[in-house]
Amino acid sequence: MLPLIERTEYDELVELTGKQTFETPTPDDGLLWQLAIARNSKLRREVDQTGQSFGGRAELGTAFLGDWIRVGVLDRNAVWDASVALSVVPGLERLETPDRSAIFGKLPLFAEAQIADRLALAATLTALRVFAEQAAAGLVSWGSEESHAGVPIVTVSERTSDEQGARDDGLVLRYAVAGEVLIFGLSRAAVVSRIDAALAPRPKAGSPEAAPTQVSLSYARRSA
Repeated sequence: MLPLIERTEYDELVELTGKQTFETPTPDDGLLWQLAIARNSKLRREVDQTGQSFGGRAELGTAFLGDWIRVGVLDRNAVWDASVALSVVPGLERLETPDRSAIFGKLPLFAEAQIADRLALAATLTALRVFAEQAAAGLVSWGSEESHAGVPIVTVSERTSDEQGARDDGLVLRYAVAGEVLIFGLSRAAVVSRIDAALAPRPKAGSPEAAPTQVSLSYARRSA
């Protein structure tokens, strides 16, 4: 987990994301990839320009974003179950047609972003909801489920329909704001785990665990 090196194949990534650094995360559960995003980076400008193209809404941008973004997957049996069900594992054939919602709804995937401005985040989430309701009316519905550690969890559910009518029984995307972290996940278990991680004490500045870096990829098996 080292800073990106100049005059190497990483130059393009440096140009895209800038030279911002973050404190190296301590791996605790599963695979975690984290990338620093500078305030004046090309990536931010491109995202902001794309957001403005959707109906000219400036809120659909990165004004809320802090210094980094993360994606990861927790060390859970659901990863293996999904691999078998989707015939990803060589030599193992699925016994029946997989239920997409059941499989992906249990996957412990997550994405996170550091929050720099909560008011800007509120404006961005509101604009996203308005845009979705206008562009995909009737296809998704917003709701909420039981909070965890005092943190509300919002759900965005895919609506399906048949001869019996419309139902909210498709894929569910969950998101929550824990401390300075915006968390997205497909399964409640993943969101709950990442809320706990976001609220846990961080390594002190200057410690080896908090060494600055621009990009990191780490893995740790789930502790018993």
